[in-house]
Amino acid sequence: MNVEKEIDRLSAAVIALRKRIRGMLSRKGGAIVNLRVDGAALRGGWFSGVSTLITSFDGILTAINIHTEIRKDTDFYSHASTSSDVIIIKSGWYRISYCVRIRNDLANRSCLRVSVYDDGAEIAQGKSQNYSRYNTYGRYISCSSSFIAEIAAGSILDFRTDGQSGTGAFGTGTCNYAVQAYSQFTIERIDE
Repeated sequence: MNVEKEIDRLSAAVIALRKRIRGMLSRKGGAIVNLRVDGAALRGGWFSGVSTLITSFDGILTAINIHTEIRKDTDFYSHASTSSDVIIIKSGWYRISYCVRIRNDLANRSCLRVSVYDDGAEIAQGKSQNYSRYNTYGRYISCSSSFIAEIAAGSILDFRTDGQSGTGAFGTGTCNYAVQAYSQFTIERIDE
């Protein structure tokens, strides 16, 4: 074995690897902000959680608890497990997405909706609603939305649900439905 040739080969491999890694990284102020793997950016600034309990609702506007955190980048978000509140730590543009699975438990037609709130004010583009036919057929629906919004530091985001059935108005308690386990909520910082 020629040691010098082996050292040269390994040195060339290390140099090639360094060049490849440099092409995968994006830096801002010396800090790595993006890592690209096969063209996909893996970056910080994510919060993702799910509801893990089946929770019953009566149609009155109520916050949905996020029981389990899948990922939380603490530079951007604060959230206490089983809380509905996600606190934004840094101002910026965020992509907010959810898919809430709902089971109608009422022997009547129901229109159920989910909305995103920022410090108690509904974000217009964050509203989604769906129609469920009955509690024995057409029973399962989902409400989902994905949108971009500028959110200020210190803002409290939460996801709320309400509904109506028959001729009742939204939020008047005329429904009986359950948010299903594994409804998903994701907030992604997109301008960092």
